[in-house]
Amino acid sequence: KKLLVEPIFIAELKIYLGRRETGQGASREKFKDEKISAREIKSVGENFVNDFNALSKLSGFSGRQAREKFLTRYKVRALTCANVEERMNRPKLAPKFAEAASVASGDFWACAVEENLFAVVPNLKTYTENHHAERAFGIVFESNFEGGTYSRLRVEQAAIFEFSGDKWKLKSAGKMILSK
Repeated sequence: KKLLVEPIFIAELKIYLGRRETGQGASREKFKDEKISAREIKSVGENFVNDFNALSKLSGFSGRQAREKFLTRYKVRALTCANVEERMNRPKLAPKFAEAASVASGDFWACAVEENLFAVVPNLKTYTENHHAERAFGIVFESNFEGGTYSRLRVEQAAIFEFSGDKWKLKSAGKMILSK
């Protein structure tokens, strides 16, 4: 069964920025009672990533407005690495992920692509050693991190998490490119 498509958030951002382009994305409401293919999951994840990357270039008032639209459109849930302090003392300890108290306080933003599967992007502007190691960004995303601080990032592929009960489990690492 083919899903209907609708204009996506990135088109609104590009129009806002003075460029007239359009895009299409799958409507998440259609996923409730339908089994979707890996290709359709990939499409939603790609739209989420593209919109996130466009959003990360904005700042000030327009950036705040665009961020609110993004969070609403994708019904974003925030995740955090729940055992950061333990990982500081034991770096090889596996990270435990949990829902954050608020979208702003989360390390990661998650968008449902299927009932229990979520595309995940980082929720940050600056990437440091702390993010890479203790906060588990180095596990959640493959990157070109070589130490230091990075002021820009571009997500190439969302990480995929599974949510079951109250547990978040990394199913597939994402990819991002960092630059100073």
